[in-house]
Amino acid sequence: MDEIHRTEIDGLQATWRLNHLRQVEIMNVHNTSEALPIVTFGPGSYPDLVQARDQWPKLAQLWDAVRHELWMELIPRYRPSVTARYLR
Repeated sequence: MDEIHRTEIDGLQATWRLNHLRQVEIMNVHNTSEALPIVTFGPGSYPDLVQARDQWPKLAQLWDAVRHELWMELIPRYRPSVTARYLR
């Protein structure tokens, strides 16, 4: 569960991971065109997605992209529908 994820949109990249409670921890945000850090946190002070959104609202599109990737990670790729189970 310590897999590092990178989400990029509009020249910004957020590095994040899921903690043991399956919550997002934002580790840093970089400007990809200049490789400059915009926001960096140390271990033990990683904000979750809600805190990051509150503290840096101008990065809303990036937080939306992180949220989308989070849900893609949490939702299984294949889950039989209820209808499919009854048709067997």
